[in-house]
Amino acid sequence: LQYAKRTNNKRYSYDTQKQDNGTWEDGQSRPSSERGPQLAAFYLEGVACIRGREDAEISSALEIIRVVCPTLQHLRITGPPVHHPDSSADHVLRHFADIRSIKLHYAVPGSMFSALALLPRLEVLDVELQSLIRPMEYLFPRNAFSALQELTVRGKSPMDLERFLQGFTSNRISSIKLWIRSCYERSIMGCVEALSLLPCAKTLTKLNLEVYIFGRYDGDQSQDDMLSLNVLLQPLLSIHRLEEVILDLGEVEVIDTDLCSIAAAWPLLRSLKLYSWPFELNHDQRKISSPSNPLRRPSLLHVVDFASKMSSLESLGVEAAAVSLNELTKIEELVTNVAPQTNLVEFNCLISEEDRLKATLSRLFPKAALGLSAEQREAIRRARAAQDFNSIKAQRFPLPNNVPRV
Repeated sequence: LQYAKRTNNKRYSYDTQKQDNGTWEDGQSRPSSERGPQLAAFYLEGVACIRGREDAEISSALEIIRVVCPTLQHLRITGPPVHHPDSSADHVLRHFADIRSIKLHYAVPGSMFSALALLPRLEVLDVELQSLIRPMEYLFPRNAFSALQELTVRGKSPMDLERFLQGFTSNRISSIKLWIRSCYERSIMGCVEALSLLPCAKTLTKLNLEVYIFGRYDGDQSQDDMLSLNVLLQPLLSIHRLEEVILDLGEVEVIDTDLCSIAAAWPLLRSLKLYSWPFELNHDQRKISSPSNPLRRPSLLHVVDFASKMSSLESLGVEAAAVSLNELTKIEELVTNVAPQTNLVEFNCLISEEDRLKATLSRLFPKAALGLSAEQREAIRRARAAQDFNSIKAQRFPLPNNVPRV
């Protein structure tokens, strides 16, 4: 940080794990004599602190950045969790008057938000909540986050995330991303319901939800007990101005009627990414979904019908079920009876790249690039990685000790 004193360059990134000279926006290293007060962006990756002194050390680092980079607009710090939070960094943050974006990918103590909330030009905030035994009360002043437009919040405790959202008062936010992880459906739904009640919900245009329900075993839950998208959607259907939506879900059921609900509630939708993954647990645990009890998917026929009716839709990625010959015939009949949807440029929903199916869809979506779904692409990537690994193993090349066996 002491080197960031004399430069006309605008962005600097330093990785503490590599312990190099740092990298500028053009990808080149610079000697210390070229760093200075014109710095607009500072990224400190992988910061490690002495246990018990995390906040004091981070506070010291922020004070140096504030002094040597008075016009700083973008700040990102990543690192391990803060185990002993205090308010030593709060007073420093209040002096970053020109800051426009802050990304703190270490656990941020609740007290720090009182300082973040009063930054007058802060437009982008990306934070991880401090996980506490006692739930944190997030009480923001009425004029909190007055300029904020994009909010990303992570947290191991859904209770803390729910309380954070309940105390949030800003009404200018247009984009929200939440990471919700829990083994209880009610905890997940508490966060989703709090999101739908935000003052900014009525004008929200971008929504990114990563939801994972974990810790359940085969035999503990039946197919009917799995969290369904229908339940998850209910609080969100009141947000009518959404244009870009990403729903990245673990062990969540998705069926045909969910697409009907989305079409009715979000008529302005331009991009939809809807993924539901079988949740990969540790090697000594089992998944709730299995080949004999798979996650339900919407039919490709309903996915195609959805895309054809959403006239403003430009990009679609949905995990669909396998296509039968009878369903393929119905898709061909649909194509002959509806007008082409010419706004769609990306359709990543295929289970296989069968020529007959792609030819049919090309008639309905003439401008769209047709591709495999995200889960199919991941399956191919893993299969190729396993094949490459086995090929190397067959050649009897020595493997490093830290390489996991496939």
